[in-house]
Order: sequence, then C-alpha cells, then structure tokens
Amino acid sequence: SLRKGGKKETLTLPPQYQRLKKKFPEGIGIPKNAVGYGMRTEAASCLLISYPVTEEASMPFDNPQWVIDEQHQAMGDNEGLIEVASGMTASGKPYIYEIVKHRIVADDDLPHGVEYTFNINVRMENSIQFINGSFAEEGTTGVRDSICMAIYSQANNLSMEEVMKDWFKDPYDPTYNRGFLMNQSERSEFDEKFPSHPLSEARALARFIVENN
Repeated sequence: SLRKGGKKETLTLPPQYQRLKKKFPEGIGIPKNAVGYGMRTEAASCLLISYPVTEEASMPFDNPQWVIDEQHQAMGDNEGLIEVASGMTASGKPYIYEIVKHRIVADDDLPHGVEYTFNINVRMENSIQFINGSFAEEGTTGVRDSICMAIYSQANNLSMEEVMKDWFKDPYDPTYNRGFLMNQSERSEFDEKFPSHPLSEARALARFIVENN
C-alpha cells in the first residue's frame, strides 16, 4: 500500500512475497516511502522495491519500442534484453514492463551466475506505481541453460558447435549483437520446466500483477 496525494493506492502482489520490516539505508537513491518485499526459492533470491513515480520517471505506457531502443543503446557488456511488454491489467490499468539480465561478475572477474532486473510501471487512479525487482540465481547456476541446450541440440539434430551459433539472440533485433544476449533457454516456453528459476519467477510476478490489479 502506498500513498500519493493523501490517497492510499495498492498494487496486489503474490502472497509469497513478505514485506520487509527494515528501512532502506539513506543515500542509495531509494525514496523514503519505498516499500520492500522479499521471497526465496531453491533456485532464486527475489527482492522487490515499490514506490510511486512521476510521469517523467515512468516508462511510456504506449511506446514499448522506445524502451527497447533505450535498452539497446545503454546495454553494457554484461547485460542483455529479455522482454518488454505493455497493455492493460485485468481492471483496465495501463502497464509497461521490462526484463533485463545481468551477468554477475565478482572481484575475481569470473562469471558467478545471472541476475534478472524486472521493472514495471502501472498507472493507478491517482499515481503511477513502480516496482523494481531483482531476481538472482541461488544454488547451482546454469542448470536451465545446460538442460535446454541439450534438448535443443537433440531436437534439431545439431552438434554443440552448431547450437552455439544460434544460441544467443536479441529477442527484438536479430542484427543486434552487443552485450550478454538472451539465449534460447530463456524463452518463456521453458519457464514451466523451471518454475523456481529467477527468470520464471520474474515472468510469474509480471503475470500476477497484470491479472490481479
């Protein structure tokens, strides 16, 4: 529940997300009225931060291509675009969201799994609500990639070398080749096989928000 202009407005979240009691530290750019929620599975650590934003700070509800273009321009070597979607929630509220992946690189400069950032804006009656979600791999990393790569190789009768040629691909521009591109295992049809994977959890949250608000 969040307040703007004296009126309380609420985005309904899945019940497994527990509200965090601790306040966020000052000086890290998170507003004082932000509310945090957390959830863990055997394969994912999930943290949400929610607060109202201005029209200027929101992604444009009617222009998902602008969000795609902005991400393509800003993408670093360890980032890749997974998904951008917009539309109306079940009760007719406009929404837009993006999912971006990040390669987790530690002090040893080696990859240590993947984290997915989920950002959504929902236009409420008197405010625009924003949720930033971080969904990080827990436990053994890369399981989804390995299993899906083997399935993809067998289904298409391809060698691993041939699979790798087509494995990484931007979902919106096949000519875009910068950064840590989305791979075939991250397609939404594989979420059902790996329901507790961080990307599956990010997409599940997006669906829940759209269907329950």
